[in-house]
Amino acid sequence: MKIKNKREILRSLFLLVFFLFICSNNGFSIEPKDVENFTYYLSFYDGKVTLKNGIFRQYGPPDKIVEVKIERYELKDLNHDGIKDAVVILVGNYGGSGSFYELTVLLSKGKDIVQTDSVVLGDRIKIEKIMISEDVIFPRIIDRIIIHALTHRESDPLTSPSKKDLICFALERENLIPCEEMPVVRKPALYLYPEKKQTITVRLVPKGYITKTIPPYNGKWIVKVTPTGKINNKYDYLFYEVSLEKPYPLTNVGWVVPYSELSKWFDLYLPKMGLNEKEAIDFKNYWLKELKPHKYYEIRYMDEKFLSENLPVEIKPKPDTFIRVFLHFKGTDSKQSLTEPQIVKKDRKGFTAVEWGGIKAEETERNFSFLATDLGEIVLREINIKEHKLYVRVSSKGCTDKSTLKAEVINSPKRVDKNIPHYEITFLRIVPDYCKASFPEGVIVEYDLRKDFGINTKLPYTLSIKNLIYPLLPNEPYFEFFPKTEEPLPVNTLKEDLIKATIKAIEMEIKRYEKSNYSDKKEKISYLQGEFKRFKEMSPDRYEIEGKKEDEPFLNFNKFGPLMPPIEKEIEIIVTEPLKVGDLLHSKGMTKSGPFYHLAGISDKIAKAIEKGTYKVKIYLIYKREYFGFIPNYYVFLSDLAK
Repeated sequence: MKIKNKREILRSLFLLVFFLFICSNNGFSIEPKDVENFTYYLSFYDGKVTLKNGIFRQYGPPDKIVEVKIERYELKDLNHDGIKDAVVILVGNYGGSGSFYELTVLLSKGKDIVQTDSVVLGDRIKIEKIMISEDVIFPRIIDRIIIHALTHRESDPLTSPSKKDLICFALERENLIPCEEMPVVRKPALYLYPEKKQTITVRLVPKGYITKTIPPYNGKWIVKVTPTGKINNKYDYLFYEVSLEKPYPLTNVGWVVPYSELSKWFDLYLPKMGLNEKEAIDFKNYWLKELKPHKYYEIRYMDEKFLSENLPVEIKPKPDTFIRVFLHFKGTDSKQSLTEPQIVKKDRKGFTAVEWGGIKAEETERNFSFLATDLGEIVLREINIKEHKLYVRVSSKGCTDKSTLKAEVINSPKRVDKNIPHYEITFLRIVPDYCKASFPEGVIVEYDLRKDFGINTKLPYTLSIKNLIYPLLPNEPYFEFFPKTEEPLPVNTLKEDLIKATIKAIEMEIKRYEKSNYSDKKEKISYLQGEFKRFKEMSPDRYEIEGKKEDEPFLNFNKFGPLMPPIEKEIEIIVTEPLKVGDLLHSKGMTKSGPFYHLAGISDKIAKAIEKGTYKVKIYLIYKREYFGFIPNYYVFLSDLAK
């Protein structure tokens, strides 16, 4: 009984000491007041900003006002020390039109709060929510910060992002790493062939984190293996996957293989690398399923130095022969020039271990915009930087300006000096230019580095432009670039025109109601203001052209407002003077009882084609006006000549 009491006392003392130790080392949890009044380092601002109740303001002239505020934050234990940390999204405006969103993390360290690096999420995106996912990646837990956001499609204006996107970062010590930059070594399959049946111990010690294993791995595998390679009377090989801390460095040594010939390539080269028939079949069957169609694959043989440094495997007893075949695959649609490596095949002697696996490069290739009608990364004609302004010359057919382009600005870690920020800029064309004007030299678009990109031009900085540049002189044979055939008007361009025309119709109707004597005009104006906001924020992908359409004018005759989907019609109009928005179209058959078609928008193509005369045209009824009885009265978009 006395012994029992002593044990209970010792146990209680131990728990008390352990509790005091934890409390003394863990410090304090981060609270909302800490997040909202912290001094932050930011990517788009040189120096520190100290928030007060979640906001920082620096006053001055309109182009020099700085405002930084908290967009959203979440409190959670991120480094698994038992106390809360904070994931914080900040948005800054630095005197220009941009609103730059950044992600950072505050970690509680004893009595201090430590900020991780701050990464740029984008300009004028919309944050919907933050999720924190715990992934058990041996030997510890890795937190992934997943941000649900609306980002920009290529056709979106900067003020109206519509693409639902997931932005993922992994918290690695005190750094935020994009999830996709943690390369995964897929299906290393480890075969063991001892000379006699014996127990073998295998330890994996990668520079990274083990994500999958078969059979279960608890710090090591202890398995019984036969000379034929059967493991625990069940498995042909040990399986695992690893998320490495750094990517495989690519060289110009490797093979370029047409996708259609991958199977033959595996049959020819895998035996040369040391795999037997069964191992080669396993390798081939796995990777043919994993590799998506491309014109070509660049295949690189991963060298033993990289494997021994980043993916070491300890096997006891030590094999007499260890053959490792790891390949790096990169899909491409253009044939590159690589030098074929010399492969030295190992002979199998004594206890032999064989391992194969590979890394698949990310398959995100960007389109290039060479012609004014192409979307994607712009091939520039000329660049110039002067007095903190950047001038780029781009191809144009008459309707290219800053609103049809997008600049991606990244605060790069590559710097000539740690105190001098370096910005990488990539220009994209997000709206195609189908106008008919002739601009063989292209047009120059001007950007103010401070106003447009938030760069503090009062302090030193460096820039690099990531676009390809194709300089031309007027006397060169390929000076003018025009497509061989006329491009059709894309669906999204038509949708953009219909949305703009609907917005214009709503604006005209609001003004009409403001001047009216309707007893319920406040309610009607309020409804239209809501519709105005809805269409103002609408992306072309959300605008419906096809679908159920009500026929004019007898269904829902007492309702008014925007029509979506619009009603397509062909009518004959009489033109006596140039058409302009707000005009009543004089259509054949129109009487005092209608139908009335008010012009809310007109395509550039038909505006240039129509002069005085009679024309058969295609129109879209986009807004039903409130009018007397059954008389049809609409705002319309004039899209094209009828065929």
